[in-house]
Amino acid sequence: MSSLDQCVQAIVNLGFTSLEAEVYTFLVQEPGVTGYRVAQAIGKPAANTYKALESLERKGAVLVDEGENRAFRAMPPAELLAGLKREFSARHERAIEALSKLAAAPPDDRLYQLRSRSQVLERCRGMLARAKHVAAMDLFPAVVVELWPDLEAAAGRGVEVIIKTYEALRVSGARVIVRPRGYEIVDAIPAQLVSLNIDGAEHLLAMLRGDGDEVHQAVWTSSAIVAFLLYNGLINEVSQVAVMQALDKGEDVAGIRRRFEELRPFHPVSSRGPAYSNLLKELGMEMPAQSRPTMEPGRAGIR
Repeated sequence: MSSLDQCVQAIVNLGFTSLEAEVYTFLVQEPGVTGYRVAQAIGKPAANTYKALESLERKGAVLVDEGENRAFRAMPPAELLAGLKREFSARHERAIEALSKLAAAPPDDRLYQLRSRSQVLERCRGMLARAKHVAAMDLFPAVVVELWPDLEAAAGRGVEVIIKTYEALRVSGARVIVRPRGYEIVDAIPAQLVSLNIDGAEHLLAMLRGDGDEVHQAVWTSSAIVAFLLYNGLINEVSQVAVMQALDKGEDVAGIRRRFEELRPFHPVSSRGPAYSNLLKELGMEMPAQSRPTMEPGRAGIR
């Protein structure tokens, strides 16, 4: 694709028609010309070109000299794009306000497919924003970097953010558990892995391609039973990695036990945490009053 074709496609992606994009691109390069000259240059019928120019004028993308020959000039790209950005932001806020008035969709136990990397990452961001107690995850380093602001924002709200990953990364407020020799896993798998759970209520699993917007496969569910089981698996994986870290550092039995104690408040059953309470709710059962959820270390219900 030529650079000119890339420009046209970029403008089409902003909501312009293909002909509008061609006309605008031409006028950026050759301002102050008539509609007939534009039609000749891009090889399109004059009638269609004049309709595209009228549309561009309504959109504020071209200026018109109402002189004898009625000449057209493109708005400078920086000004056009800035105006489109402000307009989109305003529409975005109006849409949020309108949609927030709708009743929330009830949860269900279906498994939904996600089709693109951007869709996966936006769902991850939405989940992190909805998290109330715990966000536990197994993420390849590149995904941690992309979600960095959202992870720190969740931790900043008081959510316990637990990240198992494969190289040393610092996420403010989060508990980051780095798998020893994690590079071996990253090098062995030609994709990027994502496993994210919030509160034992939602889970997302994905295998992303290394580049581009495609995914190998990605699924999301709000099934309390599936989310509970996957959350339990995540916490056990984190505990296993913590033991691997202790062994690598030559820690004794007391050191290994200490690492387990640090993670005990996040085990779903032993802590009577939110994943457990969500499961009981799904099963139509009540949690005994003496076993209400607690996220405080050292106050687990079962040892």
